[in-house]
Amino acid sequence: MRRLNYVILLCLVALLTLVGGTNSRAQTAGKKPLASLRSEIGKEPYSMLRAQPLRGRLTALLGPAEYRNLLANMNPARPVGEEDGVLHFEGNAPHRGGEEEAVVLVDVENDTIEVFMRHRETEVRAWAEGNRMVKIPQESMEMMKNWPPRALSQALTGLMQTSRPASASSRMPASAPVSSNPASIAPATSPQQPGYVADACAGAPRCYSSGPFVATIAQVSGSRLADNTKDHMLRLDIRFRNISDRPIILAYAATTSTAIDNLGNNYYWGRAGTHDTSSQGIGLVESHRADPRFVLAPGETRNAIFNLRRFRSGQSQIGTSYTYNVTIQQLEILPGQQVRAVREYSVSFPDVTASNVPPVGDTVRRIGDLFRKH
Repeated sequence: MRRLNYVILLCLVALLTLVGGTNSRAQTAGKKPLASLRSEIGKEPYSMLRAQPLRGRLTALLGPAEYRNLLANMNPARPVGEEDGVLHFEGNAPHRGGEEEAVVLVDVENDTIEVFMRHRETEVRAWAEGNRMVKIPQESMEMMKNWPPRALSQALTGLMQTSRPASASSRMPASAPVSSNPASIAPATSPQQPGYVADACAGAPRCYSSGPFVATIAQVSGSRLADNTKDHMLRLDIRFRNISDRPIILAYAATTSTAIDNLGNNYYWGRAGTHDTSSQGIGLVESHRADPRFVLAPGETRNAIFNLRRFRSGQSQIGTSYTYNVTIQQLEILPGQQVRAVREYSVSFPDVTASNVPPVGDTVRRIGDLFRKH
């Protein structure tokens, strides 16, 4: 039954994509009702918002009350800009920057308007014409990055669940910055995935690329513990970069961090039956809990640390290269402060070499000797 539902879902997605593409081609081939707005590029948008065609379209989209709120939040406003065919302008209410703000996007080619409005630190509202989504320009995103994170995430997620891209080149949103407080996790789904670059690594070593992010190993170090266990440790510093045009949330799937060296020795996150504390700087997904702290804005880069241990290695030979595997989940925030796993990525780095450092105990002793000599 689950497989049948999945097939039906794929067919529905294909049908929606076909209809969306047909609508876009028909609009492109015919008259573009919003084309005249290109003459407003570089000008302040306040008068344009009060004139046709925007006045009628925005009133129908937002309703009279929200339309008046939009006008209030566009005084002052930035001049109309354009990025990849999308007109955009941002503004705020008088003396209320950082509290009452708005963003308007106009996709001329696909005849689509999208509006975002912020209210203090508690609310973000979003509207899109015809259940179509518009790619958010970088300048608009710069303003929205400072909006209340959880509210913005819910607004973007709401659009994603009810909309489709305005054109084939536009991408579905992933999520937006969220609070670092863990929230309950909802079951994973298989939504339509946007078209990302097939291999953003372009053959670079120590690099993994799939979906909306690229992961690169910045540093790998190995060391023995100078204690009774004689365990051998690996420490991997991995840099994650968002290559999509929407904010994304990534998290480490607990107990999936493992490695094997070229001699066949296994390294683990910890011991089975214990709590996984092997990662630093990135949220953890375990059981029915998820921590969505690791948020990447478009183009943003952040690092996370993963520690592994080969138990009781003693004085046995240490390998010279490693294959590292870890599962990274992409999350999104739902209404009610639930977190949903959108997709899992099996990240793998083959043939990675490590720089070896002295045992931890030896390092401490050497520092002590240094001070004693002086």
